[in-house]
Amino acid sequence: MTIQVNEGWLAGNFIRRARKPGHCHYWRGKSNGGTCRKPINKGDLYCEGEPDDTSGNPWARDRYCLECAGPEVRAALQAFNKISEGEV
Repeated sequence: MTIQVNEGWLAGNFIRRARKPGHCHYWRGKSNGGTCRKPINKGDLYCEGEPDDTSGNPWARDRYCLECAGPEVRAALQAFNKISEGEV
C-alpha cells in the first residue's frame, strides 16, 4: 500500500507500510532531544522522508512516524481510508 501526500512539507512523499523494523528519523531540534527515535515496527505505517545519507544504501530514505510527519500526512491517510471504505 502506498499513499501519496499532496500537502505540507512532505508533499510528494509517500505513506508506506514498513516491511522491516526501524525508527523515526525526524529531527526535533537539539533543545527537544534531537531525533525522535520512536520505533517503527514491521507492519506499521510511516511517512517516507528525504534520502538517508547515513545508510550506505543509495535508495534508502528517512522514515517519519505519523505523529512527527504532521497533520497533512494524517489527513491524507484519513482521505485514503474514506475512499477505500466507499464513503466518497
